[in-house]
Amino acid sequence: MSENTSRQSNNMLWLLIGALVVAIVLIVLAFSQQQQAAADSAAAATSVAQARETATVQAEEANALAATATLAAEQAADALAQAEATAEANAALAATTQAEADARAAAEAALAATATLAAEQAADALAQAEATAEANAALAATAQAEADTRAAAEAALAATATLAAEQQATVQAAVETRAAELQATIAAQAGAMEAMDARAAMLENAVTAQAENLATAQAGFEATLQAQAEDETGLAAESLRLADQDYALALLLGVEAARQGETARVGDWLYTLLRARPEVADILQGHTDAVYAVAFSPDGRRMASGGRDAYIILWDTQTGQRIGPLLADHADSIFALAFSPDGRLLASGGPDGTVVLWDTATGQRVGPRFRHDDWVAALAFSPDGKTLASGGYDDVVMLWDVTTGKPIGEPLTGHDGDVRALAFSPDGTSLASGSADRTIILWNMAERTFGRQFTGHNGWVNSLAFSPDGKTLASGSGDKTVVLWDVRSGTPRGDMLTLPTSVTRVAFSPDGTRLAAVSSAISVWYIGGARPVLLAEYDAYAPGLWDAAFSADGSVLASAGRDSSVMLWTFAPRDRLSRTLDAQDESVRSVAFSPVSGLLASASEDGSIVLWDASSGSVVRTLTGHNAEVIALAFSPDGRWLASGGGDNNVRVWDVETGAEALPPLAGHENWVLTVAFSSDGRTIASGSTDGTVRLWDAFTGASIGKPLLADEDSVWAVAFSPDGRMLASGGDSGVVQLWDAFTGAPIGSPLSAHNDSIFTLAFSPDGTTLASGSGDNLVLLWDVQTGQVASVLEGHTDSVFAAVFSPDGALLASGSPDGSVLLWDVAAGLPLARPFAALPTWVNSLAFSPDGRWLAAATGQREQPFNWVTVWDMSLDGWLSAACDLAGRNLTNDEWRRYFGDQNYRRTCPNLPAHDSVIQTVVDQAEAAAAAGDLETARRQYSLAVEWVIGAPYPGVGNNICWFGSLYGFVDVVMPVCEQTVQLAPAQGNFYDTRGVARMLAGDLAGALEDIRFFTAWAEGRDGYEPYIERRLGWIASLTAGENPMNDQTIQELLEE
Repeated sequence: MSENTSRQSNNMLWLLIGALVVAIVLIVLAFSQQQQAAADSAAAATSVAQARETATVQAEEANALAATATLAAEQAADALAQAEATAEANAALAATTQAEADARAAAEAALAATATLAAEQAADALAQAEATAEANAALAATAQAEADTRAAAEAALAATATLAAEQQATVQAAVETRAAELQATIAAQAGAMEAMDARAAMLENAVTAQAENLATAQAGFEATLQAQAEDETGLAAESLRLADQDYALALLLGVEAARQGETARVGDWLYTLLRARPEVADILQGHTDAVYAVAFSPDGRRMASGGRDAYIILWDTQTGQRIGPLLADHADSIFALAFSPDGRLLASGGPDGTVVLWDTATGQRVGPRFRHDDWVAALAFSPDGKTLASGGYDDVVMLWDVTTGKPIGEPLTGHDGDVRALAFSPDGTSLASGSADRTIILWNMAERTFGRQFTGHNGWVNSLAFSPDGKTLASGSGDKTVVLWDVRSGTPRGDMLTLPTSVTRVAFSPDGTRLAAVSSAISVWYIGGARPVLLAEYDAYAPGLWDAAFSADGSVLASAGRDSSVMLWTFAPRDRLSRTLDAQDESVRSVAFSPVSGLLASASEDGSIVLWDASSGSVVRTLTGHNAEVIALAFSPDGRWLASGGGDNNVRVWDVETGAEALPPLAGHENWVLTVAFSSDGRTIASGSTDGTVRLWDAFTGASIGKPLLADEDSVWAVAFSPDGRMLASGGDSGVVQLWDAFTGAPIGSPLSAHNDSIFTLAFSPDGTTLASGSGDNLVLLWDVQTGQVASVLEGHTDSVFAAVFSPDGALLASGSPDGSVLLWDVAAGLPLARPFAALPTWVNSLAFSPDGRWLAAATGQREQPFNWVTVWDMSLDGWLSAACDLAGRNLTNDEWRRYFGDQNYRRTCPNLPAHDSVIQTVVDQAEAAAAAGDLETARRQYSLAVEWVIGAPYPGVGNNICWFGSLYGFVDVVMPVCEQTVQLAPAQGNFYDTRGVARMLAGDLAGALEDIRFFTAWAEGRDGYEPYIERRLGWIASLTAGENPMNDQTIQELLEE
């Protein structure tokens, strides 16, 4: 065998062996991969995503292994075929030599054995490969199943993804839509904010303009007052001069001037005086000395006032009258008042160092007095009403449990001076205190600890007030400033507000838009804008102002001052001589008084006619029947019938008693009926229309009388019968007045021509000699009926004259216009009175005097405006005098009487009001002096006069003096009614019981005296300075209990000196 052949055989052998090894390795790898695939398949069952990825990889690997196994088998087969070929070649060569044959035989045997083994192994490998292939096929099937599952899962996932994509798209669309909406909302809000800012600026400008207009109007009115004062003399002039200084005194002097007939033009200046201070809603008189404190109840129905006379008065805010007895328990002045949030309790404090709680329903003291070591200057209830805070000149703040009357914890200390101001935040979490140390402390009420301190004032902090939202704290100081503090930051909001003198009180309106501050005047700012705007200053009306408070609805501001009165200021000034009748929904076009029954009729664009009781202002009945607006009204002379005309082209006649239509509608006009009138005998009705005609109707049958009178080329706005019924006047858009013969319908003379615009109203004077016409040229002309000439031109309106009417005596003419004015004219002089008589916020469409001349009614309103009502003025002098007295609320003081009337005997200027307490006290002083001098007759006379004047008067202090000295001087029989009245006026004041007890002893009523003296000693217990009095009274009690009267000459003399 050649070396080459042997090397070739060896190579073939190693090749075969290598192939077998590779096959084995591949088989092992295939098996491992199969197991791994199975494991991965199991894992894929738990995770779809992993199964999808693993199955894909495994499938690819299995296919690769299967391909590799197939290749190995093919290589093994090739190797076997090659081995067989090599064996045949070797067998051929073996024949060459024996040795080679032996070797070849041995080699072949070995090779055969090896080949056999290799073949077996290859067969096994092939079988194994086939098995593996089968396994791989199964695995592939599994993989396919998994692939199908994967495909299904992928399809499901795709569907889910599609659905998710759709949902995402939907959500995205919704988000985008919402975003767009939000953007639109934000834009709208931005626009709204801009609009609000613009509106706030506009409102601020409007408020500023209003304040300027009010100031201008006030200046103009003051100029008018001055001008009229210069026209008058004596008391009339003095009353007008004093109107802006001491209004109550001015009113009283005006009443005296009128009663004395001092001037012929009393109606002019007295009416001007009554309208001089429209911002003064009322003047409450009842205290006998300076008033230091005022407070409104939370519901606004009551107001409390207290002052130097040591009394508290509860007032009915609707009537201005006192409610119940005087609250009197303090031994000195009242400095502070506060209502509980529910209005059930009233707290009071003052220089006697006590705080008293009052039941506002009964006027009785509730629980024990709370005590400070010095004056009590400030009080405040917590918003829940459970806690009362008090501050005093002992430099501390005390917190009291309202239910138990016990102090809550220790006093709050932190100030180095008098605590002069307190205010709870609206949520009750904080209490602010202001002090003479010039600081403000904000206390944490949850822990009753010091919170923060505000500094900035250079004077005493006299007053504090939280805004309703709790964000702002206002402080008023002796440094003449008001500071608005940002509660959160503790810094001022804007600049300080400067006033002329020390600020004693600050108060927010309930809506937080206004701030009032009291100094030498009351200043009111609008604070709802970017900067405070001064709205009004009320100065010099109540000298020495101390306190102010807003009513619950913010419409009224009460002020207290040195002159013993409480002033009520209104932010909606009104004419105090008028009242408003409001029952119709649209513009009121016409008014008419019944000649006999006291009824007032009003016609409206809402189609209704309302009958009112003229005295009470109540609705008697409503007439409905017109199917369009009602424009004109007229009563028959006997008051039985009421004629009306309107937009339904008809005249209707009503039975006033029943409210039913007395006749079928009077039809004939082709357009609206603008005016109606009854003849003086009540037999004929005249009507004028926009069809240009005047028609006459039989008032009993409703039949048309004669042919229509062609009165105007356009509308006929006015018709009027002369008082004798013989003449009819008509006027309209032609601008001329035509007089007609009321019986024949023939025109009388030429038209009266002087106006240069439409004629809207006509009225004959009661004597028939004068005809008044009002026109679109803004004039009222007075015509001489006999001559047809203009007698007077009345010029004063700034717009058309829609209404003109004579007073029943013919002395006055009232005219009304769309300019809102009502002018009152002196017919004889041709001059206006009261300059103007009234200024309304809307059109004046019609006017009517009542038959007795006491009332003047105006129909007012304009489409799309809210002022659709009837206004009625009291036109009587007695009514004006009564109004002046009601507003003044008092009579002249003794000093005022002497100043203006010298030695004349005092009389009550207002008979319905008591004499002033100073006058009564003067009489009491005269009685005491006479008694001390031994002039018992004069003393009795003067005491009798004092008793006459004080009975029914709310003067317990004066009454107590009368009772005490009158009894001790021997006139107990005269003064005893006053003793009883005094206790009734102030049933909680112990001193008054002591005085009555002495009077009862002197009158021999020992049982009654014992009861009174016991009450006094219990009341005086614990009060400073009362110990000597208590000791003496305890001796009296012992004597009275034993049935003995302790009064004797020595005791009486000692009591006179007590």
